[in-house]
Amino acid sequence: MIVFGAIAPHGDPAFVEGSATRLAMEELGRRLEQAAPEVTVVLTPHNVHVEGSFAVVVSATAAGTVEVSEDELSLPVDVERAAAVLGALRGAGLPAVGVSFGSNDPSLAVMPLDWGAAIPLWFLGGRAPAPRPIVLVSPARDLPLADHVRAGQALAAALDGTPAAIVASADHGHAHDPDGPFGYHPAAADYDARVVELVRENRLGDVVSLEPIVEDAQADSLWQLALVHGALGDAFEVELLSYECPTYFGMLCAAYRRSG
Repeated sequence: MIVFGAIAPHGDPAFVEGSATRLAMEELGRRLEQAAPEVTVVLTPHNVHVEGSFAVVVSATAAGTVEVSEDELSLPVDVERAAAVLGALRGAGLPAVGVSFGSNDPSLAVMPLDWGAAIPLWFLGGRAPAPRPIVLVSPARDLPLADHVRAGQALAAALDGTPAAIVASADHGHAHDPDGPFGYHPAAADYDARVVELVRENRLGDVVSLEPIVEDAQADSLWQLALVHGALGDAFEVELLSYECPTYFGMLCAAYRRSG
């Protein structure tokens, strides 16, 4: 059972002391600890990209360096629950593959921890002496958003009976700055404003309305938002903790808890 949900950014500005994002990320960490999940599921857009398929990490460990802090994270993957998620996706008729790295023995394999997972996890228990197990899931941008909603529903079903946290790792429009790597497009500000509205009003089910502008906005968040909406449904209340655009992309933090 999902006991905590979050939308969290994965850009380096999250580490700026005293910033709205840094304070909100620290608050997400406190709320996650209070919810006491047994496993943290991270939906990351920056791990492997498998054409036409969702991907679930099945290596026993995920490890990598958080460059801005120079911390090394090494996190156990909950391989049993990862297998359950993979099976649930396939059982729902969705294309899904298990992915690993290095050793041919998954129990010895170490998956590189991408920044889309590492930065949120730096704030969400990843630096603990004995960090809680994780499950890493990559979306599939070439599949319809409706499939991502169904995938979120399947993921939640796979976690039934297990206190779990789900984190949508998401930065938003990347075309806010003409000097940035993606240039400038007014759709980025429009996209971000609409995401803020949907989150604040707890209408994440309307993310499909963002699809016509996501390409111009150069956002990497839409697919994770659809996944987390499918997983949480209408059973959660939300608090928008922060939004800022300190660089060429927008960053938002939100916390979800079960209604009542």
